[in-house]
Amino acid sequence: MILMNKNEFILLRELNKNNLTTQRDVAKCLSVSLGLVNKLVSGLKTEGYLEDNLCITQKGKEFLDFARPKNAIILAAGYGLRMVPINQNKPKALLTVYGVPLIEREIEQL
Repeated sequence: MILMNKNEFILLRELNKNNLTTQRDVAKCLSVSLGLVNKLVSGLKTEGYLEDNLCITQKGKEFLDFARPKNAIILAAGYGLRMVPINQNKPKALLTVYGVPLIEREIEQL
């Protein structure tokens, strides 16, 4: 399996996650130039990860599945001394931001 650079991986991941149909949509979503998107798409097509209509091939789907994290460690230890005024009664992992505990947010992002 050939590895790809960071920008190619981000582009492939965004195409998988969002329904982007044109290179202009991709450029807007990733906040990069249309020229860069064109270059990345050409490289991914050459390697067989994308079809002409920006659909991900089976090889691309297999690569994304291979690159997906299988295990994770959530670091939630420590007193959080820099947060002393707000976390005197509960651990920092249980502090809520916009109604969601920090530890819950970490789990959702995984």
